[in-house]
Amino acid sequence: MAGDFQKKTSSFLVTALIGLIVISFMFSGYQTMKGSPDTVALVGEQPIKAQEFQREYDRQLQYYSRIFGGKALTSKQIKTFGIQKNALQKLVNTKLMLLLADRLKIIPSEDEVKKTIKDLPYFKSGENFDIERYKQLLSQNRMTPTDFEQGVIVDLKLKRVGELITNSPLSQKYLAAITELRSRRLEAQLIKISKRDIADKKSKDSKQAVKLESKEAEKLSREVAQRIKKSLEKRQDKKVVKIVKKYSLQHNEKSTINRLDGNTKMIALNEPQVKELFSKATDKQQVALLDSPSSIIIVQYRKDNSPWPKPKPAPKKGEENKPAEESESELLQREVSSRFAQQINQELLKQIRDSVKVKVFGDLI
Repeated sequence: MAGDFQKKTSSFLVTALIGLIVISFMFSGYQTMKGSPDTVALVGEQPIKAQEFQREYDRQLQYYSRIFGGKALTSKQIKTFGIQKNALQKLVNTKLMLLLADRLKIIPSEDEVKKTIKDLPYFKSGENFDIERYKQLLSQNRMTPTDFEQGVIVDLKLKRVGELITNSPLSQKYLAAITELRSRRLEAQLIKISKRDIADKKSKDSKQAVKLESKEAEKLSREVAQRIKKSLEKRQDKKVVKIVKKYSLQHNEKSTINRLDGNTKMIALNEPQVKELFSKATDKQQVALLDSPSSIIIVQYRKDNSPWPKPKPAPKKGEENKPAEESESELLQREVSSRFAQQINQELLKQIRDSVKVKVFGDLI
């Protein structure tokens, strides 16, 4: 019931926002073709430059490296996590949001751009904006003032679109439904098998050979999934770890899945998968195989019956002047607004993506 209400509310707001957009492109999906050396993709008429892609790719490498304790990722890990594809998708999404900003007539004023630049601390000497320092720092980074100002305009557009989505009103009934969903949780261990990566073969022969490779990967994925499932049911943890290492599988050893969104660190579950788990969950440990065209996710789970955090008590005498902390309801509203904004953002991106031609040059997808 709460889930249906959530979907209807989301659908209404997304439709209202989409109504503001005038789409003028024809969709043809991702197309791979040859392009100029400094351009890796086109989103509509907006280019994604090689330098932009390299910066985002490096940023994602650093992010995953931190997750693994600062160690450099192997080429196999980079492929498993799809870092190259993720970097490209992040940039495509940014360009799509800029298209949305243009259709909503979001145009930062010249004064707004100047104020933003003058407020940046690294361009100041003391408390004042230093024009010479500004030019010097840009020159050291091989940027012109025009290039930097264009970047500021892009940031302001994205910020304004984000504010429009985030400030969508939420009713008390919606918050109550979300509170109920959020309070339902599972303790879980998750292991993900990517069918495309597990066989680790590269056939460049005929189309038939590629199909055979796909069948082999499907068969191997199911065999490995069953081995992991049986090992988990028999509580053979060392055997599970051994299989995970052998095939470089994604592994969340300890996670909490909530009914609201199914967030589980690096391994994401979709709505049908979350619904399936919660419909069968008991206090006893269970193991489920969640099969999809691209992957199999093995989940060992049970109900999390730990009490939900209680509101913090009133401040003691003498602590009244300390900065007031957010109440539980305020924290919830802020969290739900953020999650709701993310959901609308994803649906908006999908709507725009389905109407814009995206051309990818080279072999990035």
